[in-house]
Amino acid sequence: MSVAVCAVLLVVATTQGVQAQSTSTPGSVDPATYVPKNDVWYRAEVTAVENSAVENEEDGTERIMQRVTVQIKSGDEEGREQQINHGMDFALREGLVVEKGDWVVLIKSETYDGSKLGEVYHIYEPYRLPALLVAGLIFLAAVLLLGRWKGLGSVVGLGISLLVLVKGVIPWIIRGGDPLLACIVGSIVIATVALFVAHGFTRRTSIAWVSTVIACCLAAVLSYGFVWVARLYGYGSEEAYFLKTGILATLDLRGLLLGSILIGALGILDDITTAQVAVVEELHHANPALTRADLYHRGLSVGREHIASLVNTLALAYAGASFPLILLTATNEYQPVWAAINSEGISEEIVRTLVGSCALVLAVPITTALAAAYYGSRATGAKTR
Repeated sequence: MSVAVCAVLLVVATTQGVQAQSTSTPGSVDPATYVPKNDVWYRAEVTAVENSAVENEEDGTERIMQRVTVQIKSGDEEGREQQINHGMDFALREGLVVEKGDWVVLIKSETYDGSKLGEVYHIYEPYRLPALLVAGLIFLAAVLLLGRWKGLGSVVGLGISLLVLVKGVIPWIIRGGDPLLACIVGSIVIATVALFVAHGFTRRTSIAWVSTVIACCLAAVLSYGFVWVARLYGYGSEEAYFLKTGILATLDLRGLLLGSILIGALGILDDITTAQVAVVEELHHANPALTRADLYHRGLSVGREHIASLVNTLALAYAGASFPLILLTATNEYQPVWAAINSEGISEEIVRTLVGSCALVLAVPITTALAAAYYGSRATGAKTR
């Protein structure tokens, strides 16, 4: 699920960066009709760097300024070299200092000072896609090596799930659709694809699918109830404010919060449902004489152990994703602990964890009961015959 989350964040990430001074090309323009062009993004390689120290006029401290020469490697300016004063207007933090041979993301913006038109180039951040590709290939190799055909099915299912999110759910929301409805429909589609592609079209998968859909519906009801009681409105993050103040001013942030909770819970539900059905089926194969009640109680015993580990896993996953927020809250000496927990940002993460954990706990008896009913009836039929 973390891979999916990272991919979706990569697709919908906002672009706000630091600026650097560059060469400006004067030009005449009519102020009454001037409309700035959209930024142009390039991949570029650093071919030369000259470091120098400049004094900060505000506090008198020195900081690094880099005279960087880059060669553009993509787009309509491929092959062109450009010199940039990198770090002249801001302090270079770790990750922004460049060296010869580095690949960077370059942005070209249009500037207008009221009389002249020019262009400014910014080094936005390091170019990371090749490293991400290598990490993805290592992940793919590990899954295929250990999972074989099942692993291949899971990778294909993951790809289709991401496609559903990127091409289905997100455009639906951007066009003004109800975020909660979009996420509910998307969750059902993702559950269907992920389960049947990864595990095949079998009775075991069918039972797991029915259980997952039921658990998802319960998670939707629980999330709505928890969010309503806690009076959460979806403003717990800066990203929410950016969306609301941008082109999606009419976006229902509470619905988006509910939908995101549901998508997050889905990532763990398919695991517990397929595992529980497999446990009950194996118990049936080991002893076909076991009744429905026997299968249910024995399967539930295994499910309780699964719950104990997965609830902890789910809580740690959400805590890890929100770690900067937790650290920021912990270092606030002027705010009492109860007020920090009461804040919308922390409350949203608590509700996410509670809804996911409740859905997880409820999925175990639901799945076990459905599987026991199916395999137990086969045992009863065998005895009758």
